[in-house]
Amino acid sequence: HSLSEYIKQVHSISDHHGWGQTENGWNLHRLISVFYDVTKAIAYAHEVGVLHRDIKSDNIIVGSLGEVIVVDWGLALVLSSEENQPTVELTGGESESRAGLVCGTPIYLAPELARMNGTKANVYTEIYSLGVVLYEILVGQFPYSKLKLSLLLQTIASQGLPNIPTHSEVSRETRDSIQDHEHYFSSFGAPLPFELVKICEKALERGQPVLRAQN
Repeated sequence: HSLSEYIKQVHSISDHHGWGQTENGWNLHRLISVFYDVTKAIAYAHEVGVLHRDIKSDNIIVGSLGEVIVVDWGLALVLSSEENQPTVELTGGESESRAGLVCGTPIYLAPELARMNGTKANVYTEIYSLGVVLYEILVGQFPYSKLKLSLLLQTIASQGLPNIPTHSEVSRETRDSIQDHEHYFSSFGAPLPFELVKICEKALERGQPVLRAQN
């Protein structure tokens, strides 16, 4: 099954009281463990000069033995052959062709790619896509899911993803049940670990891509 499916399962049984665990053992910890394995796989690809260019939860498969596989390298770019690549190829719904070298699934695109002004995929745009996967793990859904492609690209280009909605004031019962005062508490549901929120925000840096976390 894909990571996307497991994210939906975990969020369906989680709320402001805490994160649930499915009958087959999926919880927030396991989602993050899979995400960590994915970051290592992508880091290795970057080390050998390959960009995936379509990182998303649907392209992350968890096997029956727990193995984590990043699939669909059809849009992958070997950096040495960059000049031979085709122009725009957007996946996951409507597709449009415009000038520039942009590939991927729109909601996972870095803002600088969504602008379609000639910026090419690079390590920083891949880190942003990983940040979107982490955002999906923490939030469970995307804010722009109902927008048509042109408006979606415009919104991502100008705003990126919105900050994760969190607040720190919750009931004493909820706080005591978690026994961890370092959690953020989400306004949409389950409590979010402070460090994960910060890592996600760092990966989704909009203004200066070079500031995105690289490890």
